[in-house]
Amino acid sequence: MPLWKRTLRYVGTLLGILGVLIGIIEAYPWLSIHEIDSVDPANPYGYIFNVVNEGYVPLTDLDAHCFPTFVMGRSVVAHNHFHSDHFADYLGHADTVTIPCFRIAQKLLIGSEYENGSILDIEITYAFWHLNFRYLRRSAIFHFVSTSGTEGSQHWIFEH
Repeated sequence: MPLWKRTLRYVGTLLGILGVLIGIIEAYPWLSIHEIDSVDPANPYGYIFNVVNEGYVPLTDLDAHCFPTFVMGRSVVAHNHFHSDHFADYLGHADTVTIPCFRIAQKLLIGSEYENGSILDIEITYAFWHLNFRYLRRSAIFHFVSTSGTEGSQHWIFEH
């Protein structure tokens, strides 16, 4: 077989493998989170967040784990864990669902004065295509730190 035909075959094979890899990466679920609104502007834990599936593989059986660390004056209240099992059944490509952390954490310290530096970590765990086996489940963690706005309300800043 001539060299140019072998080279063409290798290049074609390489492009095929590269195409399959790009397809797998594009299909893999990428979660993003968006702050929507607040039920109490003075309480940073009252903000409503939505999670979006940016990938093409549908996600199922979503759980939310919320880890707030409250900073109030000189007091720091840490090691809190609120969870909401199965808050969404299905999340397809570009679908959005509200994360229930605002309901849980807001009830704990209503009317408290919050300081800059309060923390909220949100972990979303999910399964692929109803394959809800523990070793196949994946998760995404989002880390937020609060800061005061000019009008005195609290806001979240996303940190990597």
